[in-house]
Amino acid sequence: MDVPFGLPVPVDSNSAPRRGIPLPSRWRWKTEMTVEFHMSKEIDVASLTTCHVAPDGYYIHLNIEDALGQPATLRLTSACVQQLVMTLPHLLSQALKAQHHGDGSIRAVFPLSEWRLEAAAGSKDLILSMMTPDGFEVAFSLSEPAIAQITSALSPIVKANER
Repeated sequence: MDVPFGLPVPVDSNSAPRRGIPLPSRWRWKTEMTVEFHMSKEIDVASLTTCHVAPDGYYIHLNIEDALGQPATLRLTSACVQQLVMTLPHLLSQALKAQHHGDGSIRAVFPLSEWRLEAAAGSKDLILSMMTPDGFEVAFSLSEPAIAQITSALSPIVKANER
């Protein structure tokens, strides 16, 4: 983080204040033109306001509003967003379970509006894409064993509905 010249910046506890102004021992006057340091910053996000993909596709911008109504932007790489997509469903399940005192039957369920099943190029796998009415979409690769398990699980349901 760049800090303007002449402002106090945090440093280790052995640094002494300068220029006659008493500062906490973890701060010192910045005498170099730039200083880099890392601070953890927790933001209480109240809402996601808008989002967009950068023209080059490398960054995704999540525009948020914090609990005090202040806007902020999270700029994430597409790789980071993929990590979040893989992590958030589990975190949401844990949060719902905790909110409902350990009830494992509680889960986030989304209405299915469309689905598509297609062959994966160069593979025996199938791609199952599922979409919600509000635009959420996820796709899964289905291997032959997975297809066999799904077919086996659906078979008794289909037979019961035919009666």
